[in-house]
This record gives sequence, structure tokens and C-alpha cells, in this order.
Amino acid sequence: MSWQVRYALANISGSQLTGEHVGGELIRITAQDQPEVWAVISAEHEICAATAERYRTTYPEMDFLCGYRKSCVWHGEAIEHLESVDVGWGSCATLASASLEGNANTASHKTYFFSDRLLRQYGRVQNVCREYDRIHRVTLRSGTVLRIAMIADYEPTADAIRSLVDQFGRVDIVWNINPNGHPSPEAIAAGIDLGCEVMKWEELKERLRTT
Repeated sequence: MSWQVRYALANISGSQLTGEHVGGELIRITAQDQPEVWAVISAEHEICAATAERYRTTYPEMDFLCGYRKSCVWHGEAIEHLESVDVGWGSCATLASASLEGNANTASHKTYFFSDRLLRQYGRVQNVCREYDRIHRVTLRSGTVLRIAMIADYEPTADAIRSLVDQFGRVDIVWNINPNGHPSPEAIAAGIDLGCEVMKWEELKERLRTT
């Protein structure tokens, strides 16, 4: 049994959920009054479309693909592919909550779910192209295109902003999506040095409204 499967089973199994190793990277999760969930637990650092398709070919019964590493990055093409075939995706925490709610095959990464929905539902937004789980290319009704990054840290630091830009390239806006935190002054200053703005939702809404 691989390390990530072993840890996932230990984290998931409890009073409300029962996890069982089926074989390879596949586990079965049961919850009272909910359908069984067949989940693949991946240790990949990045999940692209080819990786997602490989898992679907190897485990055709898969309801949910779990990127177990906290640092796992999901490519937009992989997300689109999984959603098109009714396979949920995201973290171990996403898998656990979706199993309890009975919607594992339509669930998406809980860290970014609400922020992604806010962007798509905002009236000034015409189109959203998801490049990565945390990077969105947003076209406004005005015709302006903005590349928006999401960062979930409680208080993003300057190093966190620099690392994000180093990994994903230049962005126009870094959106601090943690509802309880606020970017540090150093993070805001680092963003300015890198040619982007670091902000919370209220500031982002105003930016989208006036751009």
C-alpha cells in the first residue's frame, strides 16, 4: 500500500466514514445513507489532463480523484476533463466532506470552490477560463482580460506572492481568498514590484466594476 493511500485511509476513517483499500491507489469510502465512493488517491505534484485520463483508464470506476499533497497543482484541462465525465476532484478534505454529503462525483476542490463561483457569477464577468485550480483568465463585459490568481493563506507574505508569480507567471491580480485573513503590507508591496495588485474580494469587485 502506497504512503498516500495509507495516510488518506487514516485521515478519512472515523465515526462517520469508513475507508477500505481496494487495490493500487483506489479506495472505497462508505458513509451512512450515502452512496459508496470509489476514490483514487494520487501523490502527484501536478495533475494535468493526461494524468487525469490515465487514472480514469486505470480505474474506470473512479468517482473522485484526490490530489493528496497539499501542494498539488491542478491544470485547468484536467479539471475540465474530470468535470465533463462526472468525476470529482480536489484535496483529501474535499473528498471527506463530499463523501458525507453524497456528491463526490461532482465535488471540486473546497479551497477554491466558493471563489471560483463568485467570479463566474459576478455580473461584470463575461467569461472565465481556468488555467489552473488557482489561476483564472477572466474576460470582462468591457472586453478587458485579467489574469487573476487565488491565494488562500491567512496572511500572505511577500515571499508567498513572489513564489506564486515564479511558479505561474505574471498575473494582474492576486486575490487573497481566505475570508478571515488579510495580505500583509509587505505582500502588497511585493505585488506592486511584480506588476500586480494584491487584494480582498471587496476590492476585487470594485476593480472588476470599474475596469
